[in-house]
Amino acid sequence: DTINRIGASSTIDTSGWQTYRNEKYGFEVKYPQNITIEMTEGYKYAELNACETSSCVKFIVLDWGELSNPAYRLLEDPNGLNSFYIYAVQVDNPTINQILSTFKFIPTP
Repeated sequence: DTINRIGASSTIDTSGWQTYRNEKYGFEVKYPQNITIEMTEGYKYAELNACETSSCVKFIVLDWGELSNPAYRLLEDPNGLNSFYIYAVQVDNPTINQILSTFKFIPTP
């Protein structure tokens, strides 16, 4: 697969990447083989982290309330089916930004 990067004319070759699919929250992202994806859930929120060796970076936040953190960009479900907010966390990490560029909503069961 080749994914067009948002806001850029170049593409990323994701043919060797794995897919993290979350049917409960209705989205998926692709990620490189050297990364593991971890989901942490709490009361009315969840976070998705990309981990490489012993270092993890939060890159998606799900919350049941509206957040006003300037580092969070709202990802709007085009079908309007989610009863919560999904945010992409702005980080200065090219790999995380490539992972975020593969984000897409999927139908929930």
